[in-house]
Amino acid sequence: MQLLAGNYNILVLHSYHQGMSWTDDITKGINSFFSDKPVNLHYEYLDTKRNISEEYFQNLRKLYSLKHRYIRFDAIIACDNNALKFINDGYLTSSGSSPVIFCGVNNFSRRMISRLKDVSGITEEEDFESNIKMILKIHPDLKDIYVITDNRTATAVETKKVFMEAAGKLKPGKRIIFMENFPLDILLKKIRMIPPSGSVIFMLNFNKDINHIYISNEDAIELVSENSPVPAYGTWNFFLGHGITGGIIITGFDQGLDAAKITWDVINHKNSSFSKITRSRPGKAVFDFNMLKKYGISTSNLPDNSTIINRPEKPSKKYLKALMILFIILLLFITVFLINRRIYLIKQEKLQKEQDRLRKEIDHHTLELKKNLNDREKLLSAIGHDLRSPLINILSMIKLFNMRNSRNNDETGHLMKVLQLSTEPVLELLDNLLYWGQNSMNGIKPEIGILDLNELLKRTVDIFTFPLEYKGIKLTVNVENKSSAVGDKNIIQLVVRNLISNSVKYTQHGGNITVSAVSSDNLITISVCDSGTGFPAETIELIKHSNSVKSTKGTFNEKGMGMGLILCRDLLRLHDTALHVRNNETAGACVSFSLPSSKQNLL
Repeated sequence: MQLLAGNYNILVLHSYHQGMSWTDDITKGINSFFSDKPVNLHYEYLDTKRNISEEYFQNLRKLYSLKHRYIRFDAIIACDNNALKFINDGYLTSSGSSPVIFCGVNNFSRRMISRLKDVSGITEEEDFESNIKMILKIHPDLKDIYVITDNRTATAVETKKVFMEAAGKLKPGKRIIFMENFPLDILLKKIRMIPPSGSVIFMLNFNKDINHIYISNEDAIELVSENSPVPAYGTWNFFLGHGITGGIIITGFDQGLDAAKITWDVINHKNSSFSKITRSRPGKAVFDFNMLKKYGISTSNLPDNSTIINRPEKPSKKYLKALMILFIILLLFITVFLINRRIYLIKQEKLQKEQDRLRKEIDHHTLELKKNLNDREKLLSAIGHDLRSPLINILSMIKLFNMRNSRNNDETGHLMKVLQLSTEPVLELLDNLLYWGQNSMNGIKPEIGILDLNELLKRTVDIFTFPLEYKGIKLTVNVENKSSAVGDKNIIQLVVRNLISNSVKYTQHGGNITVSAVSSDNLITISVCDSGTGFPAETIELIKHSNSVKSTKGTFNEKGMGMGLILCRDLLRLHDTALHVRNNETAGACVSFSLPSSKQNLL
């Protein structure tokens, strides 16, 4: 059974635990090869650096049997000695007929795979002999090599055997001193006592002290380096950057990568002969610049083609690189600045041209507007002079005739009275038109002063003596003694005249009109109320917001243009007050507005 149809299932069995750098490097090598291949990788970790007993292995056997009972593995990769031994000893029951590919196995022998049928692999060949020769070249006066190992884990025991074989080829006079089977604190104390001259340290495997306290490879070499008066060397990449000076280095990544390649060939039947064992690829000479500097070791003593990590850049090259980066940044800044400046100048030029065009267009329209205003002003002046003056003269003659013949009820007398009634609204309309035109062209500027309301209302009401008498309307004026308000005399008189004229127009024969001025809270409210026909609801709304109102005929069929109340509203706004229009509950309407009772209140 496969997890994904068409994919190979591969079990990767690690001897140690996840997080151990050697183990993680093997994993990285395997993953790098299979990253684009159709495989399902299953990882298991025996954790034998910290746990190793028959009972432990038997429990793992039960666990893996249960965990993998429904999976058929196309191949198994065994990483390091303990994983290969676990499979060869039959603890991994799910292995079945699956081919086994191993890597990272030290001191390999055929007995390690005696029970396996299909097996291939890569041995882990630490080149201790080349390492010792390299150390002797770097340190020609060397006498003692202190070898640190725990001699407790299976890997450490096997590695020590291989190292002793290589050390046996040393020239006479060179000593190999093993530092093993100590508690960690005693080991560090002995390291501090190593003679600083003619001695070096070589790191093998040290993951447990005599008290079975586990320590990682990185922590082990860091503690050794901190306490050692002499340089330390090693052969595994997990020591690099943590305290060793260098060595002929092998890597877990290469072990994992090569094992993955063999596995792929096996499951694709490209490798026809199993039980083919391959030696690991040769290590490379790698050194840590910081450690070389610490112990005063010249790079000229190192093997050819050595790799040096943590080497700082040469000052000249470093400064040149910094100058190049600074120059590029400065060049980019200047380029961006010049581009932005060019864009800015182009926009400014376009903006200036547009401003010039608009200025010319505005000047042209201003001249036309001034000309139109002058023409309108001349027209209004002509209306005021050529039309209003004759109309006043005609109305005066009609009034004079009616006064002298007030008791004349013949047809001629009647017609002259009707003529007066018809002429007065025309003169009122003409006055309204002249005020409206002046306000539209130049704006009326009120001339504020103190208004004697008794005098203003009396003079205004006197104008309507004949219309009131003719229509039989009673007009009452209620004004408090010495009432005064603040405003423009001509404008307020025009407003009151329009309001009374409107009431006369829409009040029936025998009706009533009341003009009043009442003081309250430093304000004087002037009202014109009547018993007439009132206003339609839509007309009241139009008076508030619109610029035109449809006029209706009066009770004696008087005509109008519907602009009187609109004009009153706009003229009152010049006094920062409003025109209020409402219908009475019984009959008629009431129109009012308020003015300050003193000049201070207006200010």
